Amino acid sequence: QLGVPHHVHFLGQLEHPKLFPYYGAARVLVNTSKHEGYPKTFIEAFANGTPIVATATNGAQEVLEDSVTGFIVPLQNEHALAEKLSLLLADKERARLMGERGRTFVRGLTTDTTEEVVGLWKSIVTS
Repeated sequence: QLGVPHHVHFLGQLEHPKLFPYYGAARVLVNTSKHEGYPKTFIEAFANGTPIVATATNGAQEVLEDSVTGFIVPLQNEHALAEKLSLLLADKERARLMGERGRTFVRGLTTDTTEEVVGLWKSIVTS
């Protein structure tokens, strides 16, 4: 009906714990938001080694490193979005490298953030 190939599945809303296998199975996460805060879905995709193609929202630009962990495309530019998505789908090695860099980013983020939060709470408690 939409003219989308048979290998695209629209799953509807899923409970959060059920999402993680899909992140791992996806070849690319696509985010076409016009407004995005801190994109938790990016972190979850990166944790599974999934590269991202996203529109240039503040949140995307904060987390996604263009041409390193995925691609950032201009808002409302479906041609740029399709180009970058096609590029990653055609070049599996590039997609794998971007996904691995995303996974590395998340590992550093988790470790650094946890240590910072623990240190902050310790300083508050001892003050």
